[in-house]
Amino acid sequence: MDHLQVLLLPSSHPQLDTGLQYCFIWRQGGNHDTAEDEKPVQFPLYQLGQDQAGHWTFALDISGPNKLPFIDFMRAELGLEVGMVDLRKLMSGFSIEACAIAGQAVALSQWHQTHTFCQQCGQPTVPTQAGLRRSCSNKHKQYPRTDPVVIMLVESVDGTKALLGRSHRSPAGMYTTLSGFLDQCESIEEAVRREIYEEARVKVGQVQLLGSQPWPIGRAGSCELMLGCIAKAQDDAMVNTGELEDVRWFSHEDVAAAVRMYEAYFPGTSTSGLQQQSKERLGFFVPPPLAIAHHLCRTWVEHTQVHGPWFKPDSYQEQPYGLHSATAQVEQEQQQQHAPTLLAGDNEYVLAGQVFSKVGSHSKEASKMVQTLNSAL
Repeated sequence: MDHLQVLLLPSSHPQLDTGLQYCFIWRQGGNHDTAEDEKPVQFPLYQLGQDQAGHWTFALDISGPNKLPFIDFMRAELGLEVGMVDLRKLMSGFSIEACAIAGQAVALSQWHQTHTFCQQCGQPTVPTQAGLRRSCSNKHKQYPRTDPVVIMLVESVDGTKALLGRSHRSPAGMYTTLSGFLDQCESIEEAVRREIYEEARVKVGQVQLLGSQPWPIGRAGSCELMLGCIAKAQDDAMVNTGELEDVRWFSHEDVAAAVRMYEAYFPGTSTSGLQQQSKERLGFFVPPPLAIAHHLCRTWVEHTQVHGPWFKPDSYQEQPYGLHSATAQVEQEQQQQHAPTLLAGDNEYVLAGQVFSKVGSHSKEASKMVQTLNSAL
């Protein structure tokens, strides 16, 4: 019979040195007569943080040739119901705290798996500092990567419609706000205008940044920082350039109805039933409250219901689609001062922004879920 042994140390224990690299050692096989049986398997442990109760949380990275044997061991010998499941399919049923833990664990482990060689000299790299860095034999350091992404709701010229689209990878029936990566030496405003024009041929003038959200399950397995914006279209003429499967204008009434479909949702419950209802009644659904795209739609709907269009019909001088001067940037910001801002007391949005916050602040109750979450990775 295999054995699983875990050593638990208090947070004040001198052996718990965050500057070291930890690993989880699993010794396969109950018969230790052969040298092969004695050979242990080492799985990296990546430090995620320490909660207010002093409990440390680590991500267990079981990727590699021993992944399936280890999963079989946990099922057969430990009686655990574990399996490999995409985090995207699980997070709608997670609590806010559980999403924070699982999101950071997935983002950090995927970064380790894709950065096994040094970008400067090509030498192999190994985890250091409890998994928070990687280093090669030449002591070149690598740091976890985060890709900035603009995500924006585009308001029509008359303020009564919102531009939403869907990619070829989107779940059937889901329409969301447009998004795209920032280029080097590009401002947020420039990236918003460029991405919207590339995907829908809609020219945009005013752009306002509302908030941000870390997104550890981004495209190609990268960790992204979503920069949420609302932008004002200068022309409602729209052309699908082929970058998206579909892009279209949705009326204020339809977006409001799609957002209201989630009124029965609370963290820890599934959203699949609500999304199916939205598809049957409206023909589409918007992302759930765990995503900043949902809150861009909700914030726009709630504001325009009371105050009318997000941007007032003041004069606006378009800036070029390239590097512009600091003076032009200041002038643009002054023109946007009348635009509404997201209220700091909007608890629902604040929670959405903290869905994938650093695990160092997660609650004591959430720390009890670590075994289950790590087993699912």
